[in-house]
Amino acid sequence: MTELSERLRELPEFDPPSDGWTRLERALRPPAPRRSRRRWRTWGGSVALAASLLLAVGVWHQTPPQAGSGETARDVRALIAESHQLEQRLDQLRPQVVVWNAALAAGSERLEQDLALVDLQLNYASTGDTRQQLWRSRVALMSRLVQLHEGAELQPTPAEKPLAEWTL
Repeated sequence: MTELSERLRELPEFDPPSDGWTRLERALRPPAPRRSRRRWRTWGGSVALAASLLLAVGVWHQTPPQAGSGETARDVRALIAESHQLEQRLDQLRPQVVVWNAALAAGSERLEQDLALVDLQLNYASTGDTRQQLWRSRVALMSRLVQLHEGAELQPTPAEKPLAEWTL
């Protein structure tokens, strides 16, 4: 370290230029944006806003399918309500399930993947009959998932099992 200190002391004196900081600041400042970039950004933002509004209006006006008989639409509404009730029940059960065994965890994962697939298909279903079938599938999957959680809730935790049941 002493050798480096000595070599630094041997360097000649240096007087920095008086406008050095100003020149450095100018050199580091990003270039001013060109007008065409600003126009593109404004135009692109406007297009994105318009697309968002169209999407929002499209979603807002989307109603359950009216294709086919009025009975199909009523059935779909009833299935949607049942699915909503099952989801609420599942939300109540999830915190109560403390311990999963591997089979229950795998079954739950499989059912949730199937539900995600049905939900994705529901986004693109166009006819009333197709939507009705998909909602029936969703309700059936949700029922199985709720039953799985109810069954897991009833299983004893390891602390509650008698020692005779434990295997080493």
